[in-house]
Amino acid sequence: MKQQDVHKDRRENHQTQRHIPAHQQQQPPNHLQHRDKRHPSVRRHDARQDTRIPRWHRTLHKVQNPVQPEDKEKKPQQNPRTNNHLIHIDCSPNSAASIGPSGLHVHQIFRSVNPMPSTSAAAPALSLAGRTALITGGSRGIGAACVRLFRQAGARVAFSYQSAREQSEALVQELSSQELSSHSLTGGEDPPRPADCIALQQDLATPEHGHALVAAAVHALGRLDILVVNHGVWPAHDQPIDTMPLQQWRSTLAINLDSTFGLVQAATAQMLHQPPALPADVAASPRGHIVLVASTAAQRGEAFHADYAASKGALISLTKSLSSELVPQGILANCVAPGWVSTEMSAAALNDPETSKKAMSLIPLGRVAHVNEIAAPILFLCTPHAGFISGEILNVNGGAVLVG
Repeated sequence: MKQQDVHKDRRENHQTQRHIPAHQQQQPPNHLQHRDKRHPSVRRHDARQDTRIPRWHRTLHKVQNPVQPEDKEKKPQQNPRTNNHLIHIDCSPNSAASIGPSGLHVHQIFRSVNPMPSTSAAAPALSLAGRTALITGGSRGIGAACVRLFRQAGARVAFSYQSAREQSEALVQELSSQELSSHSLTGGEDPPRPADCIALQQDLATPEHGHALVAAAVHALGRLDILVVNHGVWPAHDQPIDTMPLQQWRSTLAINLDSTFGLVQAATAQMLHQPPALPADVAASPRGHIVLVASTAAQRGEAFHADYAASKGALISLTKSLSSELVPQGILANCVAPGWVSTEMSAAALNDPETSKKAMSLIPLGRVAHVNEIAAPILFLCTPHAGFISGEILNVNGGAVLVG
């Protein structure tokens, strides 16, 4: 009889354990229930001095080993797949996180202090060290900005001017003074060579003029790696096509197009004839770069300036033809198409209230460009960073072509 009573008691106890009324089950305080739903990982506080893990903590973490003092000496870990700093909580059984009488404690946060090393030891640089460049129309405006940037990038530069002799000499003197000052600060022994930056007077209105300028540049620099055709003329006055003088048409196309043909022809022959500038890296280094400076007018036209738009439109077609022909031989050809730029050539138009208002209405960015904003893309196209770009028309116009 006693044995039957014992079995009966066991069954009752078992049923009681399996069917505990909800109001009798161990529940966390109300404020912790709400916090659990919003932030399961926040630190929890239990007023009871009980070393056992409450029911609502059991699914978060199960402590098998006590925290050891040496765990705090663990070295920071890093994500092997990225270079990003990594912050995480280690919830493995041997981690430095534990749950005690007062809830969840994080004794150590692992933070990566040594991110993955970069594949490049130095920051990317727009360098033209060891290269030579000829920049036409380099005494002022976009051309002068190009001369400055190309010299800063390490290229030896020759630039042309037509009549602005004083400005050209001042630019050469400016760059020579900067180079001498920089050289003295670095403790060098030999000053820069005079031919690192030279100004060449040359009219540019015929193919023969282009041939002569290239020959003078090669004579001064020893070789030619980069040609930037920046010179040009833009008659500021509005001229309807039905009354445009033939002389204006021919003059604009002669300066903007005929001389460009002569420059490109002579420069290409020189680039193909001379040895590569970097013999040790022939496969990755182009034999030469040609950058033509066109205009937004070349793409959308310009009323009352048909001569200028036609000449610049021809430069875009010439760029694509040069690229198709010369890329297999290692010469890259590209074009930069500026919009309105603050230069001496555009000053008269931009100073006129009506013309300026009309020009601003066509530029989504709401302003004209600074010369450096045109020169910098030209420089980029001549660096190794643009070694896979050819035949492109780079629009630098504040979005004007999109609305024109």
